[in-house]
Amino acid sequence: LVSNANTFDTRLVPAATLSSATIAVSGADSTYAKSFASSAASGGVFATMSIAPATGRTRAVLTVDMCQSSKAWEKRLFEWAVAKAASEGKPFPIAIAMTGGWANAHPSEFAQLQAWRAEGKLAIEWIDHSLTHPLYCNASQTSCAFLNKSTVNFENEVLGLESLLLSQGELPSVFFRFPGLTHNATRLAQMRALGLFAVDADAWIAKGQPIHDGAIVLLHGNGNEASGVTSFLASVQPGASAVATEFVSARAIVGGPTAALQSPVAPPRSFVGTRCVDDAACDFAVLGTAGSCVANGGFCSLSCAGYCPDSDGFASTFCTSLDGGSTGRCVSKSSSANHSCSDLPGTLARSMPRFVGSSSAKAATATVCVP
Repeated sequence: LVSNANTFDTRLVPAATLSSATIAVSGADSTYAKSFASSAASGGVFATMSIAPATGRTRAVLTVDMCQSSKAWEKRLFEWAVAKAASEGKPFPIAIAMTGGWANAHPSEFAQLQAWRAEGKLAIEWIDHSLTHPLYCNASQTSCAFLNKSTVNFENEVLGLESLLLSQGELPSVFFRFPGLTHNATRLAQMRALGLFAVDADAWIAKGQPIHDGAIVLLHGNGNEASGVTSFLASVQPGASAVATEFVSARAIVGGPTAALQSPVAPPRSFVGTRCVDDAACDFAVLGTAGSCVANGGFCSLSCAGYCPDSDGFASTFCTSLDGGSTGRCVSKSSSANHSCSDLPGTLARSMPRFVGSSSAKAATATVCVP
C-alpha cells in the first residue's frame, strides 16, 4: 500500500515492483514530508485543518466514526450526503472512521457505503479506527483506556483494519483515528512509525462543540450518538446559519487538496478488463509491470498475488487464478462499469476465490468477469 506524497492518493501495488527509492518519501518538499515534520511536536495529531483563515467562509471536514454497535446505523446522515452530492453535481467528501467490529457486524450497510462510493455519490476517505476498538473502561464506565492499554497489540489493531478494508476492495488512507480520541506518547510514536497521521476533532457535535472555519467535525454514524446527528442535520439545513458550511476533503487536514477529488486526469486508454486482441492493445503499466492480453478471454490483465490495482474510470479489480491455481491474474469485478461483464464477450460473471500466492492477503471471493 503506497501513498502519493503530494495528493495523498493511496494505491495497492505489487511489492516486487518497489525498491528503497520508490518506498522513500519523495523529498523534503513534498506535502506529506512537510506535514509529517511539522506535526512532530504534537505527535502527529491534527485536531483542526491546516488552512489559512478566510473571511465569510466556513470550511470543515466531516468525519463519521463507525465504532462497533448493535444499533441501527444513521442512514439518514449518509442519505443527506448523497442528496448533497446530487444537488451540487459532484461527490460529497466524507471521511469514515471504520472499525472491524462494525464492518463485520453490518455487511449490508458497509456494502451500501461502497456502492455510494462506486457510483460517484460519496468521495470516501477511509480512516483507520482500529480493528476491534477495545474499550478497557473502569467499573463506573467514567474512563476508558482504549488503545492505551499496555496489553493491546497496537500494530495488529492498525494493520488488521487495513487488511479488512483491502479484502473488501477498499483503499485505506494515511489517517488514523484513536478510539475515544485517547492516545499517549507511546502509541503516537507507534502510529508515526507506520507513516500515519492522527485525526482528532474540535467539533464533536454531540458534545456541543460548534462548527467553525477549519473544523474537523465528528459524528457517530453507528447509532450511538443520535442526538449529535440530529443537531448536525438541523444546522446544515438551508438558512440554518448566516454562512453555509463548505465541506472539503479530509486531505486538507494535512495540507493536501481540499477538493473531494483531484482535478480530472485523462484516463489511460486501456486497463485491466478492457478488450484486447494482443498485448499491444494493453498499453498500460503499473510501477513497471506491463499489461498483457488474456488470449482466451480477450481482455487486458496484470500478473498478481493477493491484490490488484484499480484505476479511475474502470471497473474495480480482483486477483484470481485462471490456470487452476498456479499463477494469479488481475480481472475485472462484475459491475455496472462493464454491464455485469456483458462488455467483455467471452466472459461470464462467476464467483472466484482470491489467488493469495506469496502475499499476506486473506482468503476472499468476488464475482468477476472470467472466460
